[in-house]
Amino acid sequence: MPLTDPYYKKTVEYKHEDKTLKFNLSQDLFSSQTIDHGTSRLLRTFIFEKVNKYKKVLDLGCGVGPIGITLKAICPDAEIHMVDRDALALRYSRDNAKLNNFSEGIKVYGSLGYNSVTDTDFDLIVSNIPAKVGEEALTHIIKDAQNHLVKDGRVVIVVVDAINEFIKTSLESDDNIEILYQKSWPGHHVYHFSFISNENNKIDTDKDKFYRQDNSFEYKGREIILKTSHNLPEFDQLSFDTKRTLSYLKKIKGNPTNFIVFNPGQGYIPLAITRQFLAKNITLIDRDLLALKTSKENLIRYDYPEESITTKHQIDLEVNDKEADLVIGLIPEKQNVDLYQMYLEQINSNLKKDGQTLLASSSTVITRIEDIVSKMDSFNVVYRERHKGRSILLLKKVH
Repeated sequence: MPLTDPYYKKTVEYKHEDKTLKFNLSQDLFSSQTIDHGTSRLLRTFIFEKVNKYKKVLDLGCGVGPIGITLKAICPDAEIHMVDRDALALRYSRDNAKLNNFSEGIKVYGSLGYNSVTDTDFDLIVSNIPAKVGEEALTHIIKDAQNHLVKDGRVVIVVVDAINEFIKTSLESDDNIEILYQKSWPGHHVYHFSFISNENNKIDTDKDKFYRQDNSFEYKGREIILKTSHNLPEFDQLSFDTKRTLSYLKKIKGNPTNFIVFNPGQGYIPLAITRQFLAKNITLIDRDLLALKTSKENLIRYDYPEESITTKHQIDLEVNDKEADLVIGLIPEKQNVDLYQMYLEQINSNLKKDGQTLLASSSTVITRIEDIVSKMDSFNVVYRERHKGRSILLLKKVH
């Protein structure tokens, strides 16, 4: 991992039995200081069995890759699949596999739960399950595992206290699940289980496993109702930055038709664009597959044509078509200034001449962005407005 990587935090060593591995950690991903206790405790429960018997393993929600890569180290002949919804996690997993000299035998790809997992012959599925995904998604993680396991395949999960009662009840109440092993520590609980039959208890694949609730907002005198998702912000109310961005959309001059929206969240801004402009194309960019899925589905729900929507699951903003009239986004806080520099350079490469970008964040972040802009010859500041520590900034491309 290059030291110039704006997401990089540190490199740590992790010891498991007689294996010593190294992991690059990110300040923007779960457990940025060390390999978390839940992961270590899950792996510890394999010590008393012949782990090298596993030939094909799925690490669901892999993060930076400690579970999948450790299992590869102790099962060198195994094929390891590591999936996550976060593009940054996938990048770090790939880099950490290379860091530990695993150039073959590991596949890393994006997936929302099992949605993009097509293989059905894993003999082990492992997951450090996140706590805030909602009960439908938790059920999906537990019970849909059977669709991807060989007969007598095993699932091993670690969960935190907040969801343990739901998980425990779900496992114990299902006649098709056999709990093979369980162990608890303060704060964490590990379960090993298998399915008696792989034909029972199939989950309804048409059901939205990540749906949380409907939420409405008003734009141009019309109420718009979105379907919001668990584990995304703004499920019940709009943030101040989103409100200001929606307000300033109405002040954009000209007739933009091609749009890029990064960090679209639940989809409020993309939907407002379709109400404000004759939008021919909308490109959505986000690290999070769930945000892309939710925003796209909300656009389609309001009859915006699916063929006019492009989704980019990536950590940067590069599109490389130089066709956008307007780029809009909520800038994350507490980032390395190099990241803001990268954003501006990539926004510039995406915009037509005289195209504009509307950015919202904390006043501190926007001030840093203005400082970067002052050293570039690409943009003019059209306006900036501050309010209670938040700011919105409109830039116009001049070169």
